Amino acid sequence: MRQTDRAEERGRIAGSDKGQDRIAQILAATQTILIRDGYARLSLRSIARECGISVGNLNYYFSRKSELLRALIDAVWQGYVEEIVEIRRGIFASPLAELESVLRFIFQDLRTRDTTVFFPELWALANHEDYASEVMDRLYAYERGVFQELIEQVRPELPGDAIERLALHISASMEGHTLFVGAGKRFERDRKVEDLAIRTYLELVGSYALTDIENQPPGYP
Repeated sequence: MRQTDRAEERGRIAGSDKGQDRIAQILAATQTILIRDGYARLSLRSIARECGISVGNLNYYFSRKSELLRALIDAVWQGYVEEIVEIRRGIFASPLAELESVLRFIFQDLRTRDTTVFFPELWALANHEDYASEVMDRLYAYERGVFQELIEQVRPELPGDAIERLALHISASMEGHTLFVGAGKRFERDRKVEDLAIRTYLELVGSYALTDIENQPPGYP
């Protein structure tokens, strides 16, 4: 079979209901292996074995591991976006209350085993693979964008670059908590850590002033 014919056939199969079910199975198996065994043990052969299919069958959908991982990260990212969109459909007393709700969702997600294990694996992968870095950048850019939008509603007088820095600080700080409050970590059950962090973020957003931090030239001291 010519390469173009094979590509067309793969696209036709993937577009069917059965094909979509198979793709979902393959992506779920890939995520399972990443979480259970780590990236070092992830291969097309191990994924095919997890699915109970042949490597040749797997290749109809994904011919390279990088292609498969890109699809997986995209799927995880899309699910994350949908969760946040659903939260923001709620009725809130103020933009600050909406921001708190989003922050609490993220903290709760950090405590799931999937996030605790899966994302550090992706962070490591992003250090070596451009496609992983690109998709992860997109995910975190979306998260920061949500923070920026809500911060701007709370503090419309702040300039855009100050709002961007605030959003970056909150996002980076929250992700760092994964190492301490994630599933199986020492402070997993200590909700006061979450309460302290969120209270700190909300107070920072509410009281942040254009102090010497904002007035310093780039590259100081």
